[in-house]
Amino acid sequence: GVITGAKCSNLLRLEPPPLNNSRYVVRVDRKFRISCICQQTSLNCLHLAWRNEFGRKIDGESSNSLFTVELREHNTMYKKLSLVFTQIAKRDTGIYKCVARNSRRISANWKVEIIVVGNKFLILMKNM
Repeated sequence: GVITGAKCSNLLRLEPPPLNNSRYVVRVDRKFRISCICQQTSLNCLHLAWRNEFGRKIDGESSNSLFTVELREHNTMYKKLSLVFTQIAKRDTGIYKCVARNSRRISANWKVEIIVVGNKFLILMKNM
């Protein structure tokens, strides 16, 4: 079985939380990080991964400007996989998916869209 989107929220948690459960608007050239946390009480995570819109896995070796870092959350020991952009660029705009799988082959995935904007765009939004 596959659990997707907002139904995932008791299994997976994203930090910072996305707008409307699905979107991040990020200023170009910033360092940006999204952490996907597998709340293991409901899904005993064996496998946690970030994938791009083409289904390609992003890992610690992906590139200097985009990679993942796996940690355990301090107080809970939940598995946490961070997607890190060292200097986000317009070309990083797109769909990214955090995928978790357990031993019973149940998987949960949370798809988000990252929109990278220039500085002019944000001034425009403020004035609307």
